Amino acid sequence: MSEVGHPVNPLDFRALDFDRLWNGREKTTEVERRVVQESLRDCDLRRILEVGPGGGRIATTLLATGEEFVGVDVTLEFLVRLRARWRQEGTWVAADTVRLPLESGSFSVAVLVRVYNFLTDPTASLRELFRVLVPGGRLVVSYFSEPSVASALDDLGRRLRGSSPSQTPPRSPEPYRPALPTRERFRATVEAVGFLWGREYSVGLEDLRLLRWLPTDLFLSLARTFGAAGALPHHFVLLRKPGEPPARLPPIESIVLCPECRSPVAGLGTGTFQGSSCPGCGRTLPVVEGVPDLRPFWTGGGEPGSEAVRVLAP
Repeated sequence: MSEVGHPVNPLDFRALDFDRLWNGREKTTEVERRVVQESLRDCDLRRILEVGPGGGRIATTLLATGEEFVGVDVTLEFLVRLRARWRQEGTWVAADTVRLPLESGSFSVAVLVRVYNFLTDPTASLRELFRVLVPGGRLVVSYFSEPSVASALDDLGRRLRGSSPSQTPPRSPEPYRPALPTRERFRATVEAVGFLWGREYSVGLEDLRLLRWLPTDLFLSLARTFGAAGALPHHFVLLRKPGEPPARLPPIESIVLCPECRSPVAGLGTGTFQGSSCPGCGRTLPVVEGVPDLRPFWTGGGEPGSEAVRVLAP
């Protein structure tokens, strides 16, 4: 059990090697970036929130797309590396998606790629994303569903290569096994939160070695064609929060909150905050190499993890 007063993450992703995980899968990254770009084509891009940026595969595109960008991950070490890479760009905050330390109605877009299946409480996380979006805000979320035509083809390829189809596929290496909802269950969950269903894309064939030589535009065409059918394993959906967007967003320097008492912490959203105490409750708010650590604290009782979210970032 973790010591009292220390952040808890039920799965430790710090050792995840993104270079190894994505080696040879540049086509997959290219296709997923293009799907995200197309999903956001007609969206309000004033301020983008990405949950689970991990190694920065999608953040690269979002930083170039939005006017302002905030990256949130439960693994502090990932964010420290990303901030060192993009020191003058974006705001990076270590936080928990079931209790985002962010002001309500402060983002026009949120993006969640290869994260949903690893959340311990997907409904609570979606509610938080709904809360921090402005009316009319958009959420691009990707998820893997129960076995599909493409996953069957993937199993066949593994048999031909002499490996067991029961082994975890490259997109979710052990010990980070995902939960796989049906497409119907996923839609029911997001609509129960209040989101309106939008465009769908379905991808996954580009991750098969024998097909990676095909042009990206072809995979995008297939993603549009198979979107509503859901024949491929990895689904992207553009969701919308009902309402009309406001003319102005709250200033970014005031949107980051204390995770305990929800008091605004001046300067934290600009990257100039150097660590101090919350003006509301006095909690110490550490900053590690420019990244504020605003994850919830374990306060004892039962097994650790009840206040944390499992996030596998791409």
